[in-house]
Amino acid sequence: MPKSKSKHYRPLEYDEQVALLKEVTTEKYKAVMWVLCCTGMRIGELLALNASDIDYRNGVIRVDKDMDIQTGTLNDTPKTETSIRTIPFLPSLEPYLKVLSQTPLTYNGIRLYFKRKYAKFGFKGLNLHSFRHTFISLCYAAGISLKKIQTMAGHSDVNLTLNVYTHVLKKGGSKFLQYIKQLKKEVDC
Repeated sequence: MPKSKSKHYRPLEYDEQVALLKEVTTEKYKAVMWVLCCTGMRIGELLALNASDIDYRNGVIRVDKDMDIQTGTLNDTPKTETSIRTIPFLPSLEPYLKVLSQTPLTYNGIRLYFKRKYAKFGFKGLNLHSFRHTFISLCYAAGISLKKIQTMAGHSDVNLTLNVYTHVLKKGGSKFLQYIKQLKKEVDC
């Protein structure tokens, strides 16, 4: 039987990251972009996030639920068993996490905001899930071990992490890459 063709998304290239970092000035959407690009959370996991899920003292986010983006229903468990995880973060991400924990957000509001930004720049093939691909690709570019990337992404199989989510980005750099390089020093000792 022929293999099914599933739709895979792409990450933001460095020049696209730089453009969006300059363009996105609204505090809540800037926070969304930073947290998604620097944690690899799915959008439903981000929308289910509350203040008690964030441990500022130990620098970790507990992911143990998600929001159904179609219905807005909060699910007591995330997508898969391996999606239950803790994601490390650096102190520089704290202001963005605090904005998110204090700001009501909707999937459609976030989706439409970034859809307009992508259109403004003529970026093709991007959506909100592209931020997750960006995180994983940046971790790979920074030299974080595949096993650690798999764990942070909440994947059950390292092959999924490597073959679907890891992309080789064109040469360049961004503030997100700088953040991930700093994160590597903390998580990949």
